[in-house]
Amino acid sequence: MHTQIFGSNNRGGIVGLFIDGNGEHGFLRDATGAYTTIDIPTARSTQLFGINDSGQIAGTFVDSNFVAHSLLVDGSRSVSFDPPSADRSEGLGLNNDGLLVGSFVSTTGLHGYLFDGSTFTTIDVPGASGTSIAGINDNGQIVGLFNDPTATNHGFLKTGSTFTTIDFPGAIQTQVHGINKSGLIVGDFSNATGFHGYLTDGSSFTTVDIPGSISTFARGINDAGQIVGTFRDQSQMLHGFIATPMSAPVRAPVPEPSTITLLGVGLTGLVLSVRSGLKSEIAGSSFKRSAER
Repeated sequence: MHTQIFGSNNRGGIVGLFIDGNGEHGFLRDATGAYTTIDIPTARSTQLFGINDSGQIAGTFVDSNFVAHSLLVDGSRSVSFDPPSADRSEGLGLNNDGLLVGSFVSTTGLHGYLFDGSTFTTIDVPGASGTSIAGINDNGQIVGLFNDPTATNHGFLKTGSTFTTIDFPGAIQTQVHGINKSGLIVGDFSNATGFHGYLTDGSSFTTVDIPGSISTFARGINDAGQIVGTFRDQSQMLHGFIATPMSAPVRAPVPEPSTITLLGVGLTGLVLSVRSGLKSEIAGSSFKRSAER
């Protein structure tokens, strides 16, 4: 029914979620183009947001009491975790050192976190009414979004102890979702014409819009500059996309693609692959590889 892509690594791995008649399910597409459905047993929904080069996956699942928890999937093993004092949390990204980032809600509001496997560090943008962390690169740079006192969303970059606000020029609201090792950042923004993806190097911005779509959301970028994300078509269906710089090799073609060239200010060109209508057999196993139709 609906497919969304949230993260990719440097080895052709892609993660996201799809929705069918049984609810929300996480999925992994590996470099060969094979899909694995990932469902946490007894969970009401499973969502996968980030993947590193070791194949570790950060995500979220909603339990039978409708409470969200952060999730780390490592091979066939899954681990649930929550920051101390969290009422609910979500895991949104990780790097190749295994550092995980995400957000949690407590009695004091919305906060970002960094987890090194044993210790949680709370991260809040100074002066913000709420902070969520979406991504971390191998240099330890962190990106996410924060709410100002008027409840407006802004993106941010944290390098060391320095926070830099990221706002797309003329946008009503801006969000940041991913950063690669070179410091290229992707996210989305809203303006009078709707929601649009963008790419920025910190100084210039390029709009990323899927031609013919109602809205586009850029969710992740790997070190080769491939952008992954989601767009909504004219019939309100959600689809995943992979946009590859034309100078970079395509690691693994997406089955059943439609291919076009996406051009934008500051981009020499991206080859765009669109994947829609992911369908998987789900029967008995929490981790089930399914053949493409």
